[in-house]
Amino acid sequence: MAKIKLTKDFTGQFKISLDQLQEMDRQHNALKGIRGNVIEITIDIEKQLNYLISHTLFGGVKNRQSDVVHETKSEILFFEEFILNSTFLTLGSKLKIFRAMYKKCSFFKDYEKTCENLATNLKKVIEWRDRFAHGEITFKTTKEGFSD
Repeated sequence: MAKIKLTKDFTGQFKISLDQLQEMDRQHNALKGIRGNVIEITIDIEKQLNYLISHTLFGGVKNRQSDVVHETKSEILFFEEFILNSTFLTLGSKLKIFRAMYKKCSFFKDYEKTCENLATNLKKVIEWRDRFAHGEITFKTTKEGFSD
């Protein structure tokens, strides 16, 4: 059910019809689905950032696909499982790691502008994810009924 937030201007009477209330509820349920999609897509983006970080630091592709145990392969797995996928390393922290990598690592020199654009867009993704994950749906009452 949709939440209705009462404002200080509330006069004590709702001017909402059953149809309007059902429409609010329908929109609220649709927004829940959108929220889930935004969060799910952000998780996919975070996984790609994890891969980029670990691949850059450990040259991961050839070691991941090899059947021969390489010392680096276990380092990649350790780094991913216990550091990148830990609860204390947030997406924002991973973005900071990525920024430090492209500013300090010479092999990013030719792609610095592209990396800056990616970092800017990742920051926007984090902001939007936070809005959807932590935002509250409110409807403001007016003399005519309600508005969002």
